[in-house]
Amino acid sequence: MPPVDPAPPPEEGGRPRPAAIGIDFVTSKCCVAAVRDGRVDVLENELGQRTTSSCVAFNSQQRLVGSDALDQAVVNCANTMHAVKSFLGRTYDEVKDCHSPCHIQPILKGHRFKYVFQYKNRDQRLRPEQVAAILLGKMKDIAESSLGCPVDRAVISVPASFGNAQRLAVKYAAQVAGIEVLQLINETTAAGVAFADYRTVKTPAVIAVVDFGAGKLDVSIMEVRDGTVQVMAAAGNPQLGGYNIDHSLVDHCLALIQEKHNYRV
Repeated sequence: MPPVDPAPPPEEGGRPRPAAIGIDFVTSKCCVAAVRDGRVDVLENELGQRTTSSCVAFNSQQRLVGSDALDQAVVNCANTMHAVKSFLGRTYDEVKDCHSPCHIQPILKGHRFKYVFQYKNRDQRLRPEQVAAILLGKMKDIAESSLGCPVDRAVISVPASFGNAQRLAVKYAAQVAGIEVLQLINETTAAGVAFADYRTVKTPAVIAVVDFGAGKLDVSIMEVRDGTVQVMAAAGNPQLGGYNIDHSLVDHCLALIQEKHNYRV
C-alpha cells in the first residue's frame, strides 16, 4: 500500500489531528500501516501480530473479531463469518451457491441479502458491508492504539477485478466504521508502488505483479520509471483463489471416498 503519513501538524490548542493510515483489506487476513520516522510501519495488533484474521463471529455474550473469532469457528461455524470481502457489492443470485469457507447461508430481504447470526440469544441480521465495517473498525482500533492518536482517514486496497458496486460497498463499510476513504487503490498497484519505493530502478522497466490470494487472482503489467508506476494492463478472476482450490480439493476427496468405500460424507 502507498505510504501514508499519520502525523500531520497539530491543531490549534495542541490537539493532534486525526491520522491517516493504509489498510490492506484482504480476504483471509487484514493489516494496517502508517508512516513513522519516514518509514512504512505495519502496525501490530493486541497479540503482537502484524496481520489480523478477516473473521467475525457472534455468540451469546459478545462479538469476536480476528484470532478470537477464528479460534472458535469450528464449534460456532453457524455464527462465524469468513471472507466477507468476497460478498461485497454482489447480488443474492451471485452469492447463494458460491464456494466459500463461510457456512452461513444468505437470506433475501427486499432487493438486498443479509446474513443471520445468533448474537446474545437474538437474531442479528447484517449485510456484508456491515460485517466488513466491523473488520475495518478493528483496523482503525489497532492503528489508534499503536499511534496514540485518533484515526479517521485511510487508503484502502481492493482487488483490481473489483467493479464499481464492490468499490462502493467498501467505501460504505468504511463510512460505517468511521473512516473517510482517501483513495481505493488496486492491490497489484499498491505492490507496484511498494516495489518502486523500495527498489532503485535506474532504467525504465516493465514488471508483472501477480496477486494470487485466498479469494481471487489478479495480474497487472506496469511500467516503473523514475520512482513512479504506470499501469499498462490489468486482468483478474474473482473466482480463482486459494479458498476455491481448497473447496475443489475437498470435493475431489469426497468423491474418491464415495467411489472407493461407497460412503457419502
